[in-house]
Amino acid sequence: MKVVLVCSDPADCLRSPLAARPASLAGGLLAMLHAAGHQVELLTLPPWGRRGPATVEDDRLMAATADVVHALDVAAAPAALRARRRTGVPTVVQAQVAGSEHIGRQDRAAWVACLRAADSVVVPTTDDARAARRLGLDARRVVTALLAAAGEVTGNLAFSARSPLRLVSVLSGPHAWGGTLDVVAAVSRLPDVELVVAGRSAVPDAERRLTAVAQAYGAADRVEITGWLDEQRAVELVDRSAVVVAPRRGLTSGAATLRAMARARPVVAVDSPIQAEIVVDGETGMLVPAGSRSRLAHALASLLGDPFQAEALGQAGQDRVVARFGPERTLAGLELAYRTAREQRTRVAFIPSARRAGGDDVRPTLPSPR
Repeated sequence: MKVVLVCSDPADCLRSPLAARPASLAGGLLAMLHAAGHQVELLTLPPWGRRGPATVEDDRLMAATADVVHALDVAAAPAALRARRRTGVPTVVQAQVAGSEHIGRQDRAAWVACLRAADSVVVPTTDDARAARRLGLDARRVVTALLAAAGEVTGNLAFSARSPLRLVSVLSGPHAWGGTLDVVAAVSRLPDVELVVAGRSAVPDAERRLTAVAQAYGAADRVEITGWLDEQRAVELVDRSAVVVAPRRGLTSGAATLRAMARARPVVAVDSPIQAEIVVDGETGMLVPAGSRSRLAHALASLLGDPFQAEALGQAGQDRVVARFGPERTLAGLELAYRTAREQRTRVAFIPSARRAGGDDVRPTLPSPR
């Protein structure tokens, strides 16, 4: 099967909740699909500010001879759907639905239009699948698959020995600002514990402001802010950590949690539909309510003070991600979504009233990221 993956520019991912980690996700999906014998092309859209009514990328999509086009985030979906109107190529859109209430009304209307126009929709959790049905999406077109596992979880992982350091790490996504502040506050209550924060933030001057918060809590000498890390350095940080925290509130891909669990590291994650899908609280990690710094500090103190419990959670977490989110299951979900999209296109092509019902005449456009 020939697949064209379409994703937003990384700059848009830092500004819009509709663009959730597509650029980094694409690498894992490319490798997974190539290994399975599929032909894959990746198309990254230009930043929103340089995108006109028609772009070179639109032209490439129009000319693509693909079996399916997969928009890796809803912000990239309009280009894929425009191409479908001209070429008839089935279109898959990837989205999180549960916990998306914070999206503004105008953005949400366009977002829902994209989901309804897609031939199939890939969602990460069962909660997302139920939320999609509440939006009126046909359950037959909704496929549940945690695609963030692609590239984060392999089928044969070596056990990573317990870290001797009292080190807590955060591999922060672009929208994890509030949760990262909570981690700094929690660590400030724990003596002799160091914190490393790695990643990007959508907040202007985030590093300076985070440093100021650490100083206000008297923990500046124990907090290191590294910025974005490449793959090798991120893995090395996880292996050095006694505990990995996934602090992002709201929409999250779960990639940091999957990476840590795949390396047999205990995880403390802010409770959300996708984190609850990955982490079994108290068995493979710990879930804490968003904004509860006391609960976060208690969870960290518990794991740092009991290395045997931490090691048991880490090993159980590794077993879970390999069994539940390993490459075979992830690939099976992805291929099911592609087959579903192709069957939907075939069915629509043979229903003359489909266009009058809104089939190919839906023209969703998303507003500019703010």
